[in-house]
Amino acid sequence: MRPGNVAALAGSTVVLPCTSRANNQTRWDYYPHGKNQPSTIFNGERVYRGVSKRFEVNATSCMRRRCDLTIRAVQPLDAGYFVCFEPSISIRRSAALVVLGNYRIISVDIITLVVNVTLHCVEVL
Repeated sequence: MRPGNVAALAGSTVVLPCTSRANNQTRWDYYPHGKNQPSTIFNGERVYRGVSKRFEVNATSCMRRRCDLTIRAVQPLDAGYFVCFEPSISIRRSAALVVLGNYRIISVDIITLVVNVTLHCVEVL
């Protein structure tokens, strides 16, 4: 099973599925939105030390071909591409994560009669 693109509300939990073809050391990489250099989240054995505790991968399940990535309390900065990678057979599966925030309109300025409207929004966390 390959991970699919996900749109999630800030604060929610997301599970990105990944099933490997063999009992390989499946790896999870993360490309933050707007960046082309990945950060490794999971190296096939453990989640890297610098990675937030909100990111979880069950290493035991990965050895049984199921290597899902769980992200708890999703934050806007988590948006980007997540790649499930099997180095031994060079298979990559990717998913985009879009994080939707809770916004409220604090003011509306009508510039030209109903044609141009400027909305000022503030993110509510």
